[in-house]
Order: sequence, then C-alpha cells, then structure tokens
Amino acid sequence: MELAGEDAMRNLALHYAPQMTPGMFAEWVRANGVVFFDVQAWQEHMLRFDAVVGPRFHGAMLAAQVGIPAAVIAHDSRTHELCETSGLPSVDTQALLSEGVGSLWRAIASFNGSAFDANRHKLALTYETTLQAFGIQLSPSLRALAEMP
Repeated sequence: MELAGEDAMRNLALHYAPQMTPGMFAEWVRANGVVFFDVQAWQEHMLRFDAVVGPRFHGAMLAAQVGIPAAVIAHDSRTHELCETSGLPSVDTQALLSEGVGSLWRAIASFNGSAFDANRHKLALTYETTLQAFGIQLSPSLRALAEMP
C-alpha cells in the first residue's frame, strides 16, 4: 500500500514539474521550498530580495508593503482587477509574451509608492465605514491604515 504523502508528492510533481520524477521533485522542494506560518515571517523573508515578480497577488502585495519592488503577472481578470484596485504594478501574460521581461521592469519602475499608500488609506476608510455600519470591531492594523494622513 502506498503512503498518502508519496501519492501527494507524485501529483504535485506531475502538476508543477512534469519533467522531474517524484523523487527529484521532493529533493528540489526540500532544497528550495519555504513555508510560512505567519505574515511577519513571510514579510521578513521578502527582505532578502531586490524585487518580487510572479503570478500571485498576495506575495507581491506583501513585498510592496515592506518596500520591495514587485509586479504581478496577471494571468486572469480577477488578478488584473486586484492589481488595478490596489495600485500594484502588473503585466498581463500576453504583454509578457510579446514584449518580454522588459515589460515587468517597466511596470516595477512605474510604481508610485505615495499613490499606493494613499490608495491603501482610501480603501481602509471604505472598509472602516462599512464594518462600523455593521457594528464590527476594527483590527488595530486596519484602524492604523484608516487613520493615516
């Protein structure tokens, strides 16, 4: 009988690295994988990098929040809309394929930190108003964002 962990590793290897055997993929994960159990640890890890680029909105957002330049490869409309709403730089996959990596660096270079912070403040005010209307207690971090000048 096969262990569930071996089965899971085979499925992960087939999905993420079909060119690797499950054993090779397991070794690669042991050597390169990082797991975070809280946001602060994830943000501290981000400080090791000069820039963060990838298809995951939340990873890029955490990098931007600690001052690391970041851009998202927007692979669907939801990801594009999240970037547009938040002010996080993004490049859609078609632009990346046609224009190359330079499109990512142009997106990062266009980032306006002051506008990003002002937008976060505006969004926090909207959340504050909505949550208070329903009698929901604000978290200290949301309150701090809403009180920013």
